[in-house]
Amino acid sequence: MDHILHRRLRKLLTSLWLVLLTVSLSAARFTLNPISVLYVPYEFDATTGEGLYGLVKGPSEQSSYDYKNHLLYIAGDTYVQIANISDAANPAIIHSRPVSSSVNDIEVCGDYVGYLENGIAHKNAQGMLHLMRAYNTTSRNWTDYLEIPVGSVPDMLYFTKDCQTIVVVNEGEYDETDVPGVFIDPEGTVSIIRLDSGRSEGYTINHLNFTAFNERAAEYEAKGVRYSYKNSTFSQNLEPEYVAISSDDSTAYIALQENNAIAVINIGTETIEEIYSLGLKSWKDLKLDVSDRDGGIVFRNHDIYSMYQPDAIKYFDVGGTGYIATANEGATVEYPTWTEEKRGKSLVDDGLVWGESPLISALNDTSQLGRLKFSQYEGINASRFGKIDQLVFYGGRSISIRKASDLSLVYDSGDVIEVKSSQELTNVFNTDTKPLTGAPEGSADTRSDDYGPECESLAFAEVNGTRLLFVGIERLSAIAIFTFPSGSAIPEFDSFHRAGGTDRSYDQLLIDREVGDLDPEDIKFLPYEKSPTGKDFLIVTNNIAGTIAFYDVVNNSALRSEAGVFIVSMATILSFAVSRISSVLSIL
Repeated sequence: MDHILHRRLRKLLTSLWLVLLTVSLSAARFTLNPISVLYVPYEFDATTGEGLYGLVKGPSEQSSYDYKNHLLYIAGDTYVQIANISDAANPAIIHSRPVSSSVNDIEVCGDYVGYLENGIAHKNAQGMLHLMRAYNTTSRNWTDYLEIPVGSVPDMLYFTKDCQTIVVVNEGEYDETDVPGVFIDPEGTVSIIRLDSGRSEGYTINHLNFTAFNERAAEYEAKGVRYSYKNSTFSQNLEPEYVAISSDDSTAYIALQENNAIAVINIGTETIEEIYSLGLKSWKDLKLDVSDRDGGIVFRNHDIYSMYQPDAIKYFDVGGTGYIATANEGATVEYPTWTEEKRGKSLVDDGLVWGESPLISALNDTSQLGRLKFSQYEGINASRFGKIDQLVFYGGRSISIRKASDLSLVYDSGDVIEVKSSQELTNVFNTDTKPLTGAPEGSADTRSDDYGPECESLAFAEVNGTRLLFVGIERLSAIAIFTFPSGSAIPEFDSFHRAGGTDRSYDQLLIDREVGDLDPEDIKFLPYEKSPTGKDFLIVTNNIAGTIAFYDVVNNSALRSEAGVFIVSMATILSFAVSRISSVLSIL
């Protein structure tokens, strides 16, 4: 009996030691500590002046922080609003400026605040850059400094470090007219604005377009730059989405999401130097869930491909070499009377797939490839009767790192986002953020047949000597955290952060103030010296939720180091205890 008791005690103490060790080693290196959430009104009650709040109302598309005055500028569909976040635990809207059309981006640089407003007559009329001076909290005065006409559907702006040059990307999306089936498809352009107080206008501007590439359309299409809709020109098909600028402010990198490409612009000479295809991603050796009718999370291997199609892109340097990080969201091309996507089963039913393809069976199965949306214009092989023999779908479901010099791929996260989320965020895996009457967990797996998790926003950070990359993931309503080993451009997955509930309807979660980071469209990192809390700080702007969340970035490495000392001490004590118990029991 004593011998049995001895074994049990020894086993118990050993198990306790292993549990303590596991807890110490399994903790994420970096986590987010919630400070507060600012609910942004989309409108104000005409009688009481009280703010009105709701989902999918568009009050918070983007934001930018003025650290000198602790002011957060917020771009929305009906207002540009200003919040005082000097007390980050109690942020407050202090000014709301009505706008005539939706605002797609806003940025602070020095004493300037710039925001981009869509055209007023119709969506793709000429847009406007409003350049303001910083809001005066004493006089409560905020007026235009300059109004600068830019291109159609201005989507993003970027200041160079001296705040004297502004790069604006104008997406040039189509817009329908009053005539059924007739639409306007403007050119996508990039505007380069240089502030010049010596000129009467106060600036110079040059609008760069892609028309010079039209005569080389076939060449670029052969390289993989997508040109799907042939009833518009190649340049009309090119739609600038996002801009990243090199650390020396010499080069702008322009994401052409639908085209699965990045254009490179020389800011000094104001010329488009090249357009690079981002190529295709093979899923042959990766896990993938592409059906919403397979009974849940079911990963398979399929010999198919996808386009990366990044939304956000960011530039960074490692050891003097420039790199571009991309959030590979995915996007289809669609016009009023034309669409390029078809589900897998429809491709077979319509006779578009090569009859001897080994994937025919999977394409006919809605629990496999039958529900996935493919491009019906990619992967066509003329030698196989003009049929598709390479199946291509939308979005990389990942993040990537590419060399800035030639956009060659050096890293892709593969299936990490989906596999990790299936393990750690199981009840919201590939969920849908749009059916507002349902609960997040009730829509799990419903986006697997579309673009999956949809990585959409990025922010780099430096915390205690470690480079981090925060990734906003639209459908998970989550932030993924990646870390970089010292001197490396190859990141490693660290952790997920997901706020909010999952068991009630989105509308109810909004009422309960537990909606979380629903559609994290924009992420901004503030180092501790610029943070309102005095700690490394993250601002997450959530478009569908109509909220802005504030977090302290917590470095658990020091805590784990302290925990390690504790574990060693506990191990010593436990080992001693086991030894003494053994001695006592042997005497007994």
